[in-house]
Amino acid sequence: MSLSAFHTMLSRTVFWVMCLGIFILAILPNNSSLHAFPEADKVLHAMAFAGVSFIGCLAYPVRIVVLAIFLVFLGAAIEVTQGFTPDRSRDLFDFFADVVGISLGFITYRLSERGFLRK
Repeated sequence: MSLSAFHTMLSRTVFWVMCLGIFILAILPNNSSLHAFPEADKVLHAMAFAGVSFIGCLAYPVRIVVLAIFLVFLGAAIEVTQGFTPDRSRDLFDFFADVVGISLGFITYRLSERGFLRK
């Protein structure tokens, strides 16, 4: 196996594990005492989706549009699913934070692709 194929396989594995991890963490019981400030969960949503979208771009660089659509649907699915949990609720602003994070991940990937972050 070539080094390039290994990196692709590794980034795809990390991407799918991150997607599953984000989903599981989003439906676990809410512990709001861990939040440093009132809207900290929005920052956590954005950070999680920025990370997973960046890794997703590394894993599937020729499928960026499909990746973006998938991640938006993942964010929506999380919010819908949270509505069915006993101590969580749907929050449109969490979904917006997910979309902001997705955008930041794609922007970071594009900047790194052009070499701005490689120096």
